[in-house]
Amino acid sequence: MFWGLLCKDRTLCGRSSAYKEMTTMPQTTTCPNDCNDVFSRAMWAALQPGTLLAFFISMLLLLVASVHGGGWALTLTKETGAFEQAAFISLAFAALLSAFVVANGGRQFWSVPVFIAFLALRELDFHNWWFEPGLLQIAIFTSPVPVWHQVVSGLLIAVIGTAALHMLWMGAGLTLRAVSGGELWAKLVALGLGFAALSSQIDGLDRKLAPYGIEISDLTNLIAIIVEETVEVGFAFATLSAVVFYARRHTV
Repeated sequence: MFWGLLCKDRTLCGRSSAYKEMTTMPQTTTCPNDCNDVFSRAMWAALQPGTLLAFFISMLLLLVASVHGGGWALTLTKETGAFEQAAFISLAFAALLSAFVVANGGRQFWSVPVFIAFLALRELDFHNWWFEPGLLQIAIFTSPVPVWHQVVSGLLIAVIGTAALHMLWMGAGLTLRAVSGGELWAKLVALGLGFAALSSQIDGLDRKLAPYGIEISDLTNLIAIIVEETVEVGFAFATLSAVVFYARRHTV
């Protein structure tokens, strides 16, 4: 639903306010605003044909190098492994590209890069940074910590929650119409959401099943961890691909 916010096709968006705003989105073969800054030139270049494939190959090489240097266990199952790094890099790149698109015709849709940036930082365990029991841990509001810790956490949670609600409100219907209309970026968003749902279900599978008296073997748990990490990378790359294909259609 991220890029349903920026939908431009009249057949998909009808006469919604989002459609009216996006009818001014530039569709050019040259860099918007003449690429007067380094960021714009870099983002425009990143949207050209072939760059997504090159990025995917680069991530594969990162994984291969990690397996060769640290082994499968480090690469697949550790929070500092190459799978986590690949997911972070993909989401961080998606956040930058979405910010570029928003800056070139859709600034009112600030929630897209903000939320994707949060997802990227979450791959680095951002929610557990700085404070105890954690910057975005709900338990911080009932813990004996300085009030300013709670204020900072509350403000950040409010920003993230507002961004998420904004995307749902503005983008859900547009994305569904785009999916039915055969838009590739929208299908990639749907695929990414499917990956995210699957990942959330199998993350910490042994802990989730323990309250029901169900114990799983170490091998089953290892397989679940590997699948979960793989699906997380799939979600990140699907998100990046959705951003790229949307931007190619509406910006480049």
